[in-house]
Amino acid sequence: MRPAGRIRAGALPDDDYKEQRHPDMEDQDDASQKSAVIRELQIKRRHKKIKSGLLLKLALLFVLGLLVVFRYASITEMGYQVNSAKTTYETLKSDNDRMEVNLTRKVNLTEVSVIASQKLGMQKPQPYQIVRISVEPVDQTELLNVELTKELDETPWYEKLLQQVKSFLGLM
Repeated sequence: MRPAGRIRAGALPDDDYKEQRHPDMEDQDDASQKSAVIRELQIKRRHKKIKSGLLLKLALLFVLGLLVVFRYASITEMGYQVNSAKTTYETLKSDNDRMEVNLTRKVNLTEVSVIASQKLGMQKPQPYQIVRISVEPVDQTELLNVELTKELDETPWYEKLLQQVKSFLGLM
């Protein structure tokens, strides 16, 4: 050790201090440096976990946002399809109404009579051209050797239900 108050030439006061340290102090400095490094590593890990958690939450939020956008896009597309179907329905309905009016007009007996006489040259029959035929009504329904295979049961439904419950429970 050096005598106090003397500084060697070209040396800084801190250099003298380092030379004067005790060996136990060096162990404490190394331990404090190691603990400082460990603390820094723990802080970095903590920050890394926080950043990764934040990134995961942002990614989840982004995916949920995309899901909402996809849902609204699907709803909008279905709305367009519904409007298109309504337009098609209205067109078909108006065509159907128009055709029904045409059919009603063409089925009108006076219209048919006019078309038949003017366009097709048809005439009403003369009385000597009409032949009358008498037809006797005949009953076409005949039953031959009909046998009933099922007997009619006049028991009310609630009594049948009660009997089935009793038989199921073994009371009868």
